[in-house]
Amino acid sequence: MGSTKTNLAGMWRWLRSRDALGASRTSAVGEDEARAGQAGRDDIPVVHRLAIVYLMLPLAIWLVGWFEWWFGVPAVVVLSIALWHVLSGTWRLSLQPVHVAIVLVALGWVMTTAAGGIFDLQNWDWPKHRAIFLALARGDWPVYVPTWAASVLAFVPGDAELSLPILRYYLGYYLVPGLLGKWLGVGALNWAVPLWTWGGVALLLLMFLRGFSGAKLLAASLILVFFSGMDVVTALITEGWAWLTFSVALDTPDGWPRVWLGTNPNLGATPSWDMSIIYVSNLMGLMWAPQHFLSGGLYALLIVQLRRNRRFLAVSGVLLGGCLLWSPFIALGLLPLAAVLVMENGIRPFLRWQNLLPSVPLAVFLLSYLASGTEEMRRGWLWENTALSHVVRVLPAEYLIQFLFLAILLLLLRPQLLKEPFFIAVVATLLLLPWYSYGRYNDLVMRALMPSLSLLSYFCARALLDQRQTHTTRGPLIRHAALTGLIVAVLGVGAFGGLIHLARAYNDHDFAKFRYTEFGPYFSISRVVSNEAVRQYLTDDLPGWYRRLLRDSPPGQPAVGQWELVIRSHYDLYLRADGIVSFVRATCAEEDVNAKFILHVYPLSALGEEHDTLDFGFYEEVGLRHGDTCVTARAVPDYAIGRVRAGQYNPARTGQRWLESYFSEQYRERLLSAAGAPLIRSNFDVYMLGKRLLYNKDPCTEADLDAPFKLDLWPLDLQDLAADRREKGFETLEFTFGGRGGWIGSGCFMMVDLPDFALRAIATGQYFPGGRQVWEGTATLGE
Repeated sequence: MGSTKTNLAGMWRWLRSRDALGASRTSAVGEDEARAGQAGRDDIPVVHRLAIVYLMLPLAIWLVGWFEWWFGVPAVVVLSIALWHVLSGTWRLSLQPVHVAIVLVALGWVMTTAAGGIFDLQNWDWPKHRAIFLALARGDWPVYVPTWAASVLAFVPGDAELSLPILRYYLGYYLVPGLLGKWLGVGALNWAVPLWTWGGVALLLLMFLRGFSGAKLLAASLILVFFSGMDVVTALITEGWAWLTFSVALDTPDGWPRVWLGTNPNLGATPSWDMSIIYVSNLMGLMWAPQHFLSGGLYALLIVQLRRNRRFLAVSGVLLGGCLLWSPFIALGLLPLAAVLVMENGIRPFLRWQNLLPSVPLAVFLLSYLASGTEEMRRGWLWENTALSHVVRVLPAEYLIQFLFLAILLLLLRPQLLKEPFFIAVVATLLLLPWYSYGRYNDLVMRALMPSLSLLSYFCARALLDQRQTHTTRGPLIRHAALTGLIVAVLGVGAFGGLIHLARAYNDHDFAKFRYTEFGPYFSISRVVSNEAVRQYLTDDLPGWYRRLLRDSPPGQPAVGQWELVIRSHYDLYLRADGIVSFVRATCAEEDVNAKFILHVYPLSALGEEHDTLDFGFYEEVGLRHGDTCVTARAVPDYAIGRVRAGQYNPARTGQRWLESYFSEQYRERLLSAAGAPLIRSNFDVYMLGKRLLYNKDPCTEADLDAPFKLDLWPLDLQDLAADRREKGFETLEFTFGGRGGWIGSGCFMMVDLPDFALRAIATGQYFPGGRQVWEGTATLGE
């Protein structure tokens, strides 16, 4: 037994004295660690200290900005004292041309992919990013989000409690720009977001490229930027060789050329093999989710490059706890690397007060915050959603395409990598983590694998570009060249997938710059994400002790008076200033809930038929039943509303149960002004605007609307009429106020679309059943 322990200890001592390529600790991967551990194994390079400041600054802002001063300020003091142990020393910056070149490469990467750069590329993640930045810049901290889910409770009688949700998200990436936007105005986000992102990318590149120069520096930069799994192979397998296409369009409406690479618009962005497994490339990580990509890469490189540094080990627990604020998924993905740190160094270097005093309460507060209200998030083992036979059949192929083939080639090129604990931990994480799924889009796999993928690209660059090992005989030299060529080919195939994403982003963008000042007050988290996904960003389930530590109490329950009653019908329709529509029925039956709601929203800026269709079910958005009262709500688009048309389909969807309209005063005035003088002056004034008639009466009473409306239309050409109408010589339309008209203050207004043929004359009015006339007016339009 004693001999076994001696052998294990000897093996670990040998591993600790070797680098990732098996040479001494002063070659290849081990070179940086050796430099960082010189001078008593205490000095930490300035770039690593800057990275620690970058990663921990948002945590200090969160503690002071989110909590009462008597809790947040002492917490930041303790955190600062702990970190001083790792940050103290000489801060002498030796700025050389190579550093300037690296920073410029970082600038080019940021400006062409994300964060409001030159082209300001768009994808489905950035509306959410912008909503969080704006929420931090506009409101008090902590940020309480008045979602329509909470506000509709204002209509529910009785003792229904309102629990206003709080912004609950990993805010590490957002807090610094958000604070600048809060201090300097929303417009500051236009430069604060790209600058903050650029700083993180620059630090990542400076750490990744340590020790490289000249052509090797350029090659290593390309490896980092374009590193990816071979998603192209997946597309070729599923779609065939016809998928591989290339085309360029120079003659475009805006003058910008369009480039098409491939025909699959979702390459690398959708779950591979229908198993919800996505290995996100570095290019896509920065473009879509910089909060995960930057923290994953920076933390992983800190761990590997400072693996022997005593100062770093003494606060590594605090740093790992702070990672939770950047991304709990990244923190989870770092655990295998932290385990390697412990195995390499033993437990003693971590048992320092700088580690234990701040890290334990920090982890408790962050986990309590981030885990609140996540009980309903999707989760489960891979085979619970996909047949196990399917998983066993296709997962090995997915592994090979994404990372395993490259890892095998690296081992053949540098067999000593098999003795590198971090390389083994990376491969094991990439193999094992995909077997469990968590999150709407399996965020666990997409995000928690990023540190391992960053390190795999790091090992790849070091193995390819290290030329310390020479070959004097022809056979090993040919073998080395062949393996190097294969690795370069694999990296090139993977890079093609990233280029396809870039091409798709450019093609889908009109190159118009987005400015944060252009986003209206209604642009918020609850408006840019679906009702299901909003649980990822908000919570109303924080523990009581936690809420008592927060700086401000949540705002009070919104009053019904903040809503405008715009339609009285089967459901009363209320409109709130921030663009929420609420349907309320005081006495509702089951059929009132089962019918599909119709909601057409017309912008004030367009007087035509342009509108958004937002049909939905009672429970699809926010549906509440309290006694006999039914309330449901829906957010409407972020623009000034001219008209709302609302109602319900019957359960069979063969007709309408009810339909009513609301016109804003500004919309009516714009329509009447554009129409000019009325064609008919009577009980209702009738105007003509293009292919529609406008009916206006002010003041108006319910009695004015009792009788149905009738409209006779004489065409210039009888052939435009249906055969059974030609003998009569005119077309007749009959309709009621509901669905076509709406109340505006004391007046009522109605809009009726005309047939698409030339008219000679019209006659319109109101008639009770049996033909009794209320009023009638005629107008001749000309020959």
